[in-house]
Amino acid sequence: MQNREVPLRRLVVVVVAASLATGALTGCAGWTTDPELTLRVDSRIDRPLLVYVNGDWVGTIPAGATDATIPAGGHGGPPWTAEGRVASGTALVTLPIPAAPAAGEGLTTTAVLACGTITMTVGEADPGPSLAPAAPGTELPPCD
Repeated sequence: MQNREVPLRRLVVVVVAASLATGALTGCAGWTTDPELTLRVDSRIDRPLLVYVNGDWVGTIPAGATDATIPAGGHGGPPWTAEGRVASGTALVTLPIPAAPAAGEGLTTTAVLACGTITMTVGEADPGPSLAPAAPGTELPPCD
């Protein structure tokens, strides 16, 4: 009777090939750790800003910090939703990101609040000119 067992070498080749195929399919499923997808945050508010991507906490920016960078890949996107929140959980700024920006492209949003101004940018978007302070007597959204 012939031995019908698969030689060990052939089995190893099959297992390695299956692992590589699984990795390739996972890469096509939209998961990314693309280092190009980085949030830039100017948090000119009087308290720390907690940054979330798709509901996952990714970092905390100290009060008054400008030009902070936070990696945003690997959180289930695209699409992504980046949020800046305060310790109470209140979202102060939200930036929807439908896909990783192409070279030279990007998105930005700015929130002017009672506790200061927050600008969140992804990609190479020009945040535009600085916003002038609110006119006296203007009621700004609260920060809590």
